[in-house]
Amino acid sequence: METATYRNEQYGILKQDIIELMNKGFDILTILTPDGLDVFKNLFGKKITSLFITPPSIKELKRRRHQRDNWKALTQEDDIFGMQEAYHFKIVNDSLEQAVEQIRLVREIVKKGK
Repeated sequence: METATYRNEQYGILKQDIIELMNKGFDILTILTPDGLDVFKNLFGKKITSLFITPPSIKELKRRRHQRDNWKALTQEDDIFGMQEAYHFKIVNDSLEQAVEQIRLVREIVKKGK
């Protein structure tokens, strides 16, 4: 369904695996590129709720990547931050506990709306 190369790593997900899990009533959480999100939206329409999880700033993103020795990704900040409008919700990951709570709240809201 979606295959992508991101930061020199190959990623992919099978459509049948997603459909099978959805039919069993599971909520699916997956990391997608913006192109992958478009594929999901085209295939599943309103069944998709998208979250853009972001650090509080580009400066913080650079600090975190530097801390992880992830230098090759440092050129992609502007691209990543510019894509957030395509998503339903934006979660600022300034505190892991708060980000997890926000994701839980979004899940509750979406479940109530179905």
